[in-house]
Amino acid sequence: MSILFIAALGNNEPQYEKTRHNIGFDWLNQFADKHHVSWQRCSHAQGQIGKLSWKGHNVILFRPGLLMNINGRPIAQCLHYFKIKPEQALLVYDDLDLPPGTIKLKKSTGHGGHNGVRDLHSHINIQNLWRLKIGIGKPTHKSMTSSYVLHRASPEDESVMQEKIAWTISNADLLLDGMTQNFQEKLAHIHKQEDNHGI
Repeated sequence: MSILFIAALGNNEPQYEKTRHNIGFDWLNQFADKHHVSWQRCSHAQGQIGKLSWKGHNVILFRPGLLMNINGRPIAQCLHYFKIKPEQALLVYDDLDLPPGTIKLKKSTGHGGHNGVRDLHSHINIQNLWRLKIGIGKPTHKSMTSSYVLHRASPEDESVMQEKIAWTISNADLLLDGMTQNFQEKLAHIHKQEDNHGI
């Protein structure tokens, strides 16, 4: 099934731009730039919306306008307005449990401890929602998590993440065409090559 809706999670305030927690917004902005999609204020949910014309239909891009922990509600409102099913939607966000630059595309039943996903889960059934999770690594101690996600990544980690973001965006046509398995296989192959190279 083709992806008809792409949203990202992040904190929509200037001081959070380019932080680890906003890597989903970074991905969505770069995707919009590649396809020359312009943003405008959304009239039916708090945030910004863009429309991509793709092979005879529109793909909705949505950047919620609140803070991470409450951005699920506007995403749910936008999905409801356009009558788009969760299995036709892609949610892009950061993942502490993946090494910097490791990216996974999957469906899963829970929120995995991510507050933004937890909030969305309180508004819609996320079981069939596609997720593009971008690894940001984790701090040495769990008590440092809040500070860690709200700061910029190191130049080395940022370089790795941006390289992988560029790859996923260049291959996102597969997602728009509903070829999610092909995308997953190509992504797994890339990661396997990197693992072998590191040995």
